[in-house]
Amino acid sequence: MLRDTNQIQVQAISRAGRERDIQEMRSELKSDYRIGHMLPWDEIGGTEIATLRIAQGVKSHGFENVMFCRESAPPPLEFFREANFETATYDVEYPDLRYLRGFLYRVRQLARELKQRRIDLVHCADVSMSGVAIAAAKFAQIPVMSHVRNRHLLLNPRDRRFLGFVNKFIFVSQNTWKEFPYKVPPRRGVVVYDGIEAPSPQELTVNSFNTNREVRREFGISDEAKIIGMVARIGEQKDYLTLAKAAQRVVGLEPQVRFLIVGSYSQSDSQREYYAKVRQMLAAHNVEPFFIFTDYRKDVKRLMSAFDIFVLSTHFEGLPLVILEAMAARLPIVATDVDGVPEIVLDGKNGLLHKHEDDSQLAALLLSLLRDEAHAKMLGEAGQRFVRDKFSRERFISNTANVYRSLLGLSNAEAELTDLKKG
Repeated sequence: MLRDTNQIQVQAISRAGRERDIQEMRSELKSDYRIGHMLPWDEIGGTEIATLRIAQGVKSHGFENVMFCRESAPPPLEFFREANFETATYDVEYPDLRYLRGFLYRVRQLARELKQRRIDLVHCADVSMSGVAIAAAKFAQIPVMSHVRNRHLLLNPRDRRFLGFVNKFIFVSQNTWKEFPYKVPPRRGVVVYDGIEAPSPQELTVNSFNTNREVRREFGISDEAKIIGMVARIGEQKDYLTLAKAAQRVVGLEPQVRFLIVGSYSQSDSQREYYAKVRQMLAAHNVEPFFIFTDYRKDVKRLMSAFDIFVLSTHFEGLPLVILEAMAARLPIVATDVDGVPEIVLDGKNGLLHKHEDDSQLAALLLSLLRDEAHAKMLGEAGQRFVRDKFSRERFISNTANVYRSLLGLSNAEAELTDLKKG
């Protein structure tokens, strides 16, 4: 009996010691590490949406977030403010040695802002136009990382100089890393696949019928029509010419089809100009009446619930989050076989791939799904299982938070805390 009592006392003392160790280690760790996200674009697109999802997710891992947007970019500023994130502005300027004095002034100005806002780590949301942000982080002696979200065929010498200061590159796909025209060794690079929270089949079934009818009424689409949907802002990256040619073939055989394009076309002059070109393409192929454009929408998931088929006709993609979202919504996928797309769309298993700029093949795949609902359903269900098993939101956020910890020198401390808790 005395021996049992002694063992209990020893265990209690051991537990108390471990708790003291944990508390002491926690007190040595800063509790409010702040990430400065550098947004390079004037519009809201995949980069901005992905950055928002990262910031929302890593909050639960102890990271605060500040969104740095271009001074000339009201839409992204409002986008992040509406999501209740702290925002700041900075002057993005392409590094040009002919205007070195102005460039250095902006670098120092941003470095001061980083210090004033107590930024511990700079995260460039895209490698493009990151010169000022990378240089400012270096000037402020703050670690810097950069996402690489798309194919980059060429990098001039000035870009390469700044990339040498990046502590870590996050690539959205294996292909994006492989094709990046700047050698990134394993110690400086990592692939972090995006992730999405997939609704249960029951949730989709309960909400889909009424929402489908509401969306159809909103856009004047009959109940008999099949909806082929694409979610993408109207920009040159997307291959609307191939889609127009394919649509001409499709509607010639299935005239009840409608193409619903969800994405911004009015946020900037460049978008409006390209949107006019797209309408001309569609008119030239006699399919303009079959296309409906929504402009920027906040209810993308709601609109997608009315799709019968999801299509992504594109020239290049790193790893399109929108395909994962469509898979999570149990939609059959038809996408262009470029870059990182085949890393998530396994042809014939959870979706279908067509060759780049092959409108004949694209049309044939769309028609096959329109005419074979059982096959379309099978692909949609396989895609949802694939996302749930391989591309969960929890895995994506945890992997991103671990990259933050490694750059801030927290990996060992976090591991020791975990070991103490387990012990």
